Amino acid sequence: MPLVTCPDCGRQVSSAAATCPQCNRPLGTPLVPPAAGPVAAEEIAWEGVPSVKAMLGEISNTALFAIGLPIAAALLFAPGLSLISGLGRDMAHTVTDNRSTLQTVITAAVVALVVLRLAKLAWHVAALRSHRYRVSNQRILIESGVLSKRIDEVDMRAVEDIEFRQGVFERLLGIGEIGIIAADKRMARFRLLGVENPRDVRELIRANAFQATQRQLFTRTT
Repeated sequence: MPLVTCPDCGRQVSSAAATCPQCNRPLGTPLVPPAAGPVAAEEIAWEGVPSVKAMLGEISNTALFAIGLPIAAALLFAPGLSLISGLGRDMAHTVTDNRSTLQTVITAAVVALVVLRLAKLAWHVAALRSHRYRVSNQRILIESGVLSKRIDEVDMRAVEDIEFRQGVFERLLGIGEIGIIAADKRMARFRLLGVENPRDVRELIRANAFQATQRQLFTRTT
């Protein structure tokens, strides 16, 4: 008769035995080695992209810069020329003769600075939104890149811990950050940024990792 493992003492027992000869555990029905079932098909549990709300601070600062710089330049233009004119008669004549040119130069400089700041913001938003997160019962996949594309993934069985971070403003906006610690040399630590409903997503990842690791996942309290 084939041998199977006793659930209590771990000794090898005949599958026809009614009790374990080592610990006397009643075996009831004969123990049958578990058959290897078919591999479960991959099922997508969640997909998402980082929310633009994660960049609300940078968006606000850029808006203030784009509005405040032209206003400041307009208010300080005349006092600035007066201050320069007071440096001497020759300087006063130079300012008077080139007033329109100076105004054009300053206006162009202000416009260039505002455009550069807006372009920087647009690039950061595009870089953030280029990320694609996918969580399945088998893996966590991250796609990134604006011009070129890169895909990183971690096997769900490698997940060791799941962190959750949410500041005051993030809590008001309903977004947060999820950190993953995995037994993977290349992807030992990584973050999912700007996740909406982050608590629900964290619990979903934990549930899938818990199932993939045969209920052996351990996470720290958050």
